[in-house]
Amino acid sequence: MTKLGYLWVALTTAGCQLLVDFDRSQIDAGTPVAETGVMDRATSDTETPESGGDVDDGDGGGPEGGDGDGGAGDGSTADADTSDTGMPDAGMPDAGMPDAGMPDAGVMDAMTGDAEAGMRECDDAADCNDRNDCTSDSCVDGRCRREPRVGMSCDDGAFCTVMDACNAMGMCVGMARDCSDELACTTDRCNEAANRCEHTVTDGCLIDGACVAEGALDASNPCRACLPAMSRTAYSDRPDGTSCDDGVACTNGDRCTDGTCAGMDACAPQTCNRSTGTCM
Repeated sequence: MTKLGYLWVALTTAGCQLLVDFDRSQIDAGTPVAETGVMDRATSDTETPESGGDVDDGDGGGPEGGDGDGGAGDGSTADADTSDTGMPDAGMPDAGMPDAGMPDAGVMDAMTGDAEAGMRECDDAADCNDRNDCTSDSCVDGRCRREPRVGMSCDDGAFCTVMDACNAMGMCVGMARDCSDELACTTDRCNEAANRCEHTVTDGCLIDGACVAEGALDASNPCRACLPAMSRTAYSDRPDGTSCDDGVACTNGDRCTDGTCAGMDACAPQTCNRSTGTCM
């Protein structure tokens, strides 16, 4: 190494020693250094690191606010435990469905109309008898069980129904009775109160089981006719004086009188033979 190189090394070493001695004198004098904290912008005081302790004041004790035994002083943080958040318990309610309370067989009690009859306690089938022919009653595990007898013949007690049978609801029902008389001049209905079919003539007359048009004459008497205002079930007398034909050739001026057609003798001074229609 040249002399110039030895001189550069000596100067560099001396300069580093001066910087070290200067830093130590500043620390001993209590001058804050940047590494020990953060400078307060307003007071130029150095804040302590976030470790929670104050800067040592040089009296050999612990940091200000501490008790010197390493415990936390006024600067200690609050208890880390937090208060109850007040949130409801996250548990879900019981997922079980409530008891529907319906009878096992789903058949309504015929005597009481109680839909829960199937849940009644029993010792034997006799305790479950609902007096309904359309249900089969039994006692199963101490509970009444009722099963509908679907399709079984029964009697609903009504005149206006026929072919009565038990349905799936344990009820006896029938089909409507056909009361039609197949006559065009009548209106037909079933009268439950009277236990009979009724046929009301609404057009013309119904005579001897046959429909007769209004105004139609009696084939055996021209002075009688279907007059609904007088009767719908029989021929009625036509008004007296109504022109008619008595069917006798030797009479004239035939007129109805009390339901009889008669004319004047046209053979005078001879006599009219009404049976032959000739003058005698």
